[in-house]
Amino acid sequence: MRITSSVLGLTGQIRAKFVGRIHQRTQWVPEPTGRDISHVKAILEEAGITDYDPRVVHLLLDLLYTTTSGLLTEAKAISQHCGKMVIDETDVQIAVEMSGLLCDGKPNRADLLKMACERNAQPLPQIRHNFGLKLPNDRFCLLQPNVEWRGSDRTTADLLANNAPLTVGQPPAHAIGVRRNRTANNFQKHKAQSWVRTLGI
Repeated sequence: MRITSSVLGLTGQIRAKFVGRIHQRTQWVPEPTGRDISHVKAILEEAGITDYDPRVVHLLLDLLYTTTSGLLTEAKAISQHCGKMVIDETDVQIAVEMSGLLCDGKPNRADLLKMACERNAQPLPQIRHNFGLKLPNDRFCLLQPNVEWRGSDRTTADLLANNAPLTVGQPPAHAIGVRRNRTANNFQKHKAQSWVRTLGI
């Protein structure tokens, strides 16, 4: 794996600015030692990186020193909060957990499914009787299925072929006759009922 020098140069400039600010803030500028350099080279070889620019080692050392100084600063604040004079292993572990360095970033799917099942197994709280707005009864709500009217499949061409009269806005003639007959019968029936009520029969 080959890392180009142009990318390293740009990364080195950016890292130098931020690392310089952090070093000025912490007032701790360590000098790289042979032991630290050998550790970084061993990490690169373990990752399968054999061909790299020599400046990569110094960039990784800067990152190592910055991370270590930040963790020690957090651990010191935790130790002082607990009333201790010396930083111990527990303070460093808490600082590492707070920084999130050891977190994978992507949660496990099995754990998420387990948490979701446990959460969904809990019943929902009961809604108070006087909470929020109340909906009317179902018959007053638009919850019924939609009704679509479909007319006859006969087309205008079929009606013209059968010489059927086309009327717009008027019922057929036989329907008018039936309606008139029904109206006359209802009138006579109503008149007969009124005479019966009048005579008291």
